Amino acid sequence: MKNVILSFLTVLCLGVYCSRLNYCSRLAAQIIDMSPEHCRDLVEQAFKACLASGHSEADCLKLKEEMLRRCDDMQPPPPPPPSPLTCEEACKLLADKVTEDCRRHGGTEEQCAAKAQEVLNGCLTHCQPPPPPPPPP
Repeated sequence: MKNVILSFLTVLCLGVYCSRLNYCSRLAAQIIDMSPEHCRDLVEQAFKACLASGHSEADCLKLKEEMLRRCDDMQPPPPPPPSPLTCEEACKLLADKVTEDCRRHGGTEEQCAAKAQEVLNGCLTHCQPPPPPPPPP
């Protein structure tokens, strides 16, 4: 609903009240929650409405350029980098890879499970924190 209202207000502002370019520019400066493609479509509609309402092409182009800059700013931020694997997770992935490789090379289910378990156990021993140092005498 918010998007519909903001879209309507943007078109209304640009199409009807473009003589108040400062007001329209402030509206253009808002971050509107919509896809960049929808935003660009809306800008085109607003540009046509601005021209149709008798405003100069220069004024309408200026407003269009500002609105397009805002559309470009609405690109979603990149997803955060994946969190690093824990040692246990890395060992599990390694064991899974050993299982896949073993099966691909013709190993039986039992052989592959045994190899994967051996690799997993060996890997997990490196995940254990070293024992604390002995207390001083």
